[in-house]
This record gives sequence, structure tokens and C-alpha cells, in this order.
Amino acid sequence: MAFTMMVTAAQADDRAILADGEMAVLSGRTGCHVVMMTEARDQVVELDVSGLCQLHRDSTGAPRSVEGPVGRIFLVEQSVPATDGSGDCDTQVQAVAVGEDGLVVAPNTARVASCPPFQWDEVMFLGVF
Repeated sequence: MAFTMMVTAAQADDRAILADGEMAVLSGRTGCHVVMMTEARDQVVELDVSGLCQLHRDSTGAPRSVEGPVGRIFLVEQSVPATDGSGDCDTQVQAVAVGEDGLVVAPNTARVASCPPFQWDEVMFLGVF
């Protein structure tokens, strides 16, 4: 359970509780990773989102997810101010699903000019798989 110690020491507040365990997002110099810890196994996947990343949250601050064809889908996002002085942001979003076989990462990363906070609609969750 080395991942459990790593998650506890990292972003303890960026977690989602799953039916049989929990999932956490870790970000830093080595990139953005999603860690899933269940009784059956631990799993780590690296995302294409660069820099400091976090789970997308609803208006109450809870991690938001949508049930989809590949499992429960979460969005991981990262946003920095645009360098062109427009007041926009360079926001990257990648989806991760928790399915029967573990974590499934969406093959594409979306890029938008919106700055958080925002609420993605279900199309954003479901359209990437």
C-alpha cells in the first residue's frame, strides 16, 4: 500500500470516495496522476494534463461524476492564466472512468479558454469516451 502513504502526504483533500475504495489525484513536478485504491488492488495512471491538476467539483465542492458506458466518469482539470493578456485561461480537461476493470483514461484531452470555477455539462463527461 505504498500509494496510500503517497496520497496521504500529497493532496488529501482531492479525493473521491468509491463504492469499494477511493480515488485521488496527485500532481506536481512529475505530472498529473490518478491513484485508485481498493481492497483488490492499487492502480496508478498518468494523464496527459500537465501541471497542477484537480478533480472537477460541483457547486458544493464535492467531486462531480457522471455514470457512463465505461463506468463512473470523473473529470481532471488544470488551468493557468493565458499568456496573451486576454484574461482567459488555458484549461486542460481529461476524463477518467472507474469501471469494473479499474481506471480507464479518455484518449483525448480537451483544451478550452474558460477560467474556473465552472460547471461542465454531462456532454463533457460522456463525449470523451
